[in-house]
Amino acid sequence: MKLKYAHIVVAFMVGYFVFGLGLSAVPNLSKLGFVFAFIGGILLVAFPGKKYSKVPFEWYAYSGLYLYLLATYLWSPVSGFAPVGGILTVYFAALFIALSIHYKLISPLLLVLLCMIPGVINLVAYILGINYVTEIYDIADEAAFQRFGGFIGHPNAMVSRIMLPIFISVIFARDLVKSRAYTYWILPLSILFGVFAVYSSGSKKALVFFLIAVPLIISFYPKVRSSFLPLSISGVIAMLFYYGGGGVVLSDSSWEVLVRIDQTLQVGDESTAERVWMLFHGWDIFLGAPFFGEGLDAFSYFSGLGYYSHNNIIELLVSGGLFAAVLYYGVFFTALIRAGMDVSIAYMLGVFILFVAFDFTSVSFSDRGIQLVFSLFVFVFLSKRRLGE
Repeated sequence: MKLKYAHIVVAFMVGYFVFGLGLSAVPNLSKLGFVFAFIGGILLVAFPGKKYSKVPFEWYAYSGLYLYLLATYLWSPVSGFAPVGGILTVYFAALFIALSIHYKLISPLLLVLLCMIPGVINLVAYILGINYVTEIYDIADEAAFQRFGGFIGHPNAMVSRIMLPIFISVIFARDLVKSRAYTYWILPLSILFGVFAVYSSGSKKALVFFLIAVPLIISFYPKVRSSFLPLSISGVIAMLFYYGGGGVVLSDSSWEVLVRIDQTLQVGDESTAERVWMLFHGWDIFLGAPFFGEGLDAFSYFSGLGYYSHNNIIELLVSGGLFAAVLYYGVFFTALIRAGMDVSIAYMLGVFILFVAFDFTSVSFSDRGIQLVFSLFVFVFLSKRRLGE
């Protein structure tokens, strides 16, 4: 029974990674993402072996959060069902994949491999010159390729999906580093996908994610651990001196992310300035309905921008008020404390910094890639039966 279930689970998971993550900007095909996530979630809820492995209590609070966010759509000022469909897809995908690991129907190593599917699809798109950014936004082809979105349609969304193998590795690093296959080819391949995400997207946050997550994984290798911190600090100091002394001109770089960093450091850029404005304006919107929020996706309406706030805290407060924020971060900090107890304080701090980077640059609760990482983190460290052991 378990073996047959595992085969079905992997098949539906491949479907979700292809259509829900890798091809999410392609009309009609992207809708299959929800289908695979929904059916996969139902399959896991009905899994016969679930009685032998109880779901952590905090997962019910997590589920309650998404049920509440759906309810807020009733008083949201936005029209259309796109926000509802997005939230349902995120939740069922998180449920599906987290329970698959929880019930040991797939291994962490296999999950890391499956997470490479969006990267493979969009690397092919990059080679072939296919970029749905030009289909969605009014941007010239050359400019669009500096902020490549491939079949995913947006560079920021592409980053969180192509870098999934690295993010998932952070959660399971303690066990994954024991595998020779992971050490000698899966980890290097994951890092290469991360480099591709940084280069092709031109995203500053992609570089931040990469520089936080990869050292966290490598620190689990015993031979590296003792020298890794001083080497890392020395490397950062050397880069600062090199840049500060005029040793490199970032604005001339072929890497769009370095050009954008240079713009921010020298004179600032519109993107950063806009996101700072979003923080303050979002706070003002939150104060209008502090306890239960203005409704799902309300920031896009009240800000007049027509899109999200690029900040998880602000988006949660505006959409669901303090009630939603307390549920979400209550679950997170409970898992974070458990991570510190089970692994180490250093690991806990590293994961905290990574999630802070997520939340201050993305709307994590509605991001398909980041929410997979969040849900797995919750399951790994709050399950009575530890995963991957």
